[in-house]
Amino acid sequence: MLEFTVPKMTCGACEKRVRKALEAVEGVEGVSVDLSRHKVGISGPVASAGAAAALAQAGYPPLEA
Repeated sequence: MLEFTVPKMTCGACEKRVRKALEAVEGVEGVSVDLSRHKVGISGPVASAGAAAALAQAGYPPLEA
């Protein structure tokens, strides 16, 4: 499982955009979000760089946790 800190994710709309961006990445099987801690967990055989790039492209550049 990958985990990222996404500082710009601050509301429910942000969470939806983050989920949508990650679910479009090949290999992502599941996405969990802890909005209060700005954390995103990603399960499945997905490359960290690919997930980070998708988040950044959606406007939510991550910090790897």
